[in-house]
Amino acid sequence: MSVGSLPPAGAAPLGARLAAFARDAVAAVSRGHTAYFYHLVKKTDGTVTEWVAATPPDIHLDAQPPTAFVDCSTWVHVALSSVAPHHAAALDATREDPLFNPPAGYIEAYDATNPAVPARVPLRERMQPWARANVASYFFAHVAGPANGFSRVSAITDLQAGDLLAWSLGIYADPANPNAATDPSLTPAKDTGHVVVVAGPAVPYPNSGEGWPNAYGLATAPGGQAHLAVYAVPVIDASDVPHADDSRTYRAPPEQAPPGSHAGGLGSGTLFFSIDASGAPQQFCFSDGSTTDEPFPFFPSAREATPQRVTIAAARPV
Repeated sequence: MSVGSLPPAGAAPLGARLAAFARDAVAAVSRGHTAYFYHLVKKTDGTVTEWVAATPPDIHLDAQPPTAFVDCSTWVHVALSSVAPHHAAALDATREDPLFNPPAGYIEAYDATNPAVPARVPLRERMQPWARANVASYFFAHVAGPANGFSRVSAITDLQAGDLLAWSLGIYADPANPNAATDPSLTPAKDTGHVVVVAGPAVPYPNSGEGWPNAYGLATAPGGQAHLAVYAVPVIDASDVPHADDSRTYRAPPEQAPPGSHAGGLGSGTLFFSIDASGAPQQFCFSDGSTTDEPFPFFPSAREATPQRVTIAAARPV
């Protein structure tokens, strides 16, 4: 099936098939083994040496027992490639954008520990085997469209099962900003972000006015009024950070996991997003504390003088 064409007669919509594949994958590894594993190897393109994700992905859903030792972007690549390879290719092609491949092999960011000297952040995405979260969030926000088989989902309230959502923080949210070295919101981030398969529609979260979410870095809209709402979004992802309603145990990785694996892995859970008056996402949060030891803060946190820049974006394969 070519990109943008209608599915065969009687076939489920593409998003429904992607959601079904994701649910089946979680069910499979619940009978087997999973852990969060970001397998990196050194690679050079002649001028730049970079740590890149290893191939092939260490996920074997048909094995006995099934195993999945993956990070978030590897999981989404496997899921989308399995259901819609043309769409996966369109997303992955964005790695070649000059935005993600500066000639020097790095971008400058604000260094909060030494503001007088810019931090250098390696960036050469064309060397990666598939799109990471920073590329995915940019693609969903700026590139997704009929020509590549996607439609943008601007409002959290419009999400449905089978949509893809990603975020990036700090310098990864605006890598070409010419003033990044002096902008405190564009600091180096510990990773490129996060990307997930949406498992169902967003549900409004009752805001009691006390405790979570207001006391955990929830931002206010322009003018000082409280954010319009917080929404809970069910997702299927690979993570080493506990979510609400998480299917993962976060115990030590199984013996079968590769060295360097972390507790977590492929599973389902609930994430939270604050929105503005248009429904666009402004912040994310991993857990409200209902099923974890304590609530998690919102990112970027409104309690910081200059919160990190964030891009949160979603798209629907059609």
